[in-house]
Amino acid sequence: MEQVGLNIVPRLRYTPENFVFHSGTEQAWDACISQLPLDSFQICYLHAANRYGKTHFSIALSDWLAKREMFPKLMDGLSFEKWLLQNFLNDSKHIRTVDPSEVIIVDDADLYFDKITPGLSGPFVNFVETYRTAKAGIVFLSSKSIDALPCDNHVISRLKAGAGLSILAPSPEELPKILSALAKQRGVKLTERNILFLEKRLARDITSLEHYLDRLLHLSQALGKSIKFRLIADAV
Repeated sequence: MEQVGLNIVPRLRYTPENFVFHSGTEQAWDACISQLPLDSFQICYLHAANRYGKTHFSIALSDWLAKREMFPKLMDGLSFEKWLLQNFLNDSKHIRTVDPSEVIIVDDADLYFDKITPGLSGPFVNFVETYRTAKAGIVFLSSKSIDALPCDNHVISRLKAGAGLSILAPSPEELPKILSALAKQRGVKLTERNILFLEKRLARDITSLEHYLDRLLHLSQALGKSIKFRLIADAV
């Protein structure tokens, strides 16, 4: 197997190529891209559990849109809050002009929605209505469902008027592909033998796979050992 040097095991940066299409992502992906070649306003709210690939999804979507001569703007929930206050205050002088080819993509959107409790929805309403008029697009990715958000009906009604999508868990048969991708993101390339060994011993959910790989890297660095089969077995 191949392994980067000890103590320099970087996570690979998020790239569209690192996004893993599996049975839990395909339906959300197909629904999202079918709506975003725009000739009318679209808003999508994509819900997924933590560590289910929202950030990879958002980057892959941004790349897909850019290649089709659209103009995605990707930000997280905290950056989105600042951007709204700069561009969509109630004073019309602060409401920006929108190109119909724009698509706003907000990853970790619950970081924003958790803050806009009832009475603080003005900038968000201005934002949605401006994009509706421009026939542009909006995509939110969140670890919370719409019904779990503490927002008032001005926000909730606009979110529910759009497409509600979900990233689901991969099927058990997709474990080898997921495990290989998660290891690669941590700078480790697992051989087919390694994956066959782990497939029989690890729980079949993303959180468990990530915990195992993080434990494997910790052991490698703490013991000063290269990641070989013996260490892979010890980390199970």
